[in-house]
Amino acid sequence: MDKDWNDCEGPDLVEKFTPLSDPMLIRTLDVAPSYVSRRPEEPRWVPTAVSGLLQCLFNYRPNCSVLFLDFDWLPPPDQPFDDSCGYGTRISTEAIGEPIVTDMTDSDHACVLSSHPELCDILYPTDFGALAGLTEAMLRIRDNNVGKGDDKSESFLAEATKQSDFLLKYGRKEVDATRGQIWGYTPLLHDFSNYSALVVKKRHIQERKAQKR
Repeated sequence: MDKDWNDCEGPDLVEKFTPLSDPMLIRTLDVAPSYVSRRPEEPRWVPTAVSGLLQCLFNYRPNCSVLFLDFDWLPPPDQPFDDSCGYGTRISTEAIGEPIVTDMTDSDHACVLSSHPELCDILYPTDFGALAGLTEAMLRIRDNNVGKGDDKSESFLAEATKQSDFLLKYGRKEVDATRGQIWGYTPLLHDFSNYSALVVKKRHIQERKAQKR
C-alpha cells in the first residue's frame, strides 16, 4: 500500500559533490567556460539539455534558424507549507540558476531534493546572455571542424533579447493590434516581463560588414 503523504518519513535524498565526470556537462563547460563557478562555494545549474539540443540542431540542420523563449528570472519559493515530512526544508546548497519547484497542491518547495515525491512542476530560469555566448561558440566549433573557418560562422548571429523587444522587432503589427485604445496597454509587452528570447539566424550583409569593421 502506498504510504500516505501525512505519514511519510520525509525525503531521503542527499547532495554530494564529486569530481566532474558527466560527458555532456564536460562538453558544455569546455565550450562555454563562463558557466564554471568562480568560487567553489557558489555552485550553479548548467543548461546541459539545451546545450545537447543545440548541438544536434547545428550538426544535422546547419542552416536552421532557432527561436527559444523562456523565463529569464523566477521569484524565490513562497513560504513552504508546514508539514511533518521535512519537504519544506532545504537540503541542497543554494545555487545560481536553480529552479523553483511547485507541486500539484500549488505549494512551493525549498529545493529539488526536498520536493514531494508526487508530480511537481520544475521551472528553470535561463541566463540568456550566457546561452547566446554558448550558442555562438558552438557554431564556431562546428564550422572549424568542417573546415569552414570563421567565414561561415560569421554568417550566423545568436541574439539574446527581452521578449517585449523581440515582439516589437518581429511582430510590431500584431502587437499594435492588441493595444488598448485609451492607455495603449497590451499583454504582449506588459505581461510576462520575466521572459527573454534567443534568436539564431543568418546575418544580413550589413550585419556582417559592421562586425568586420
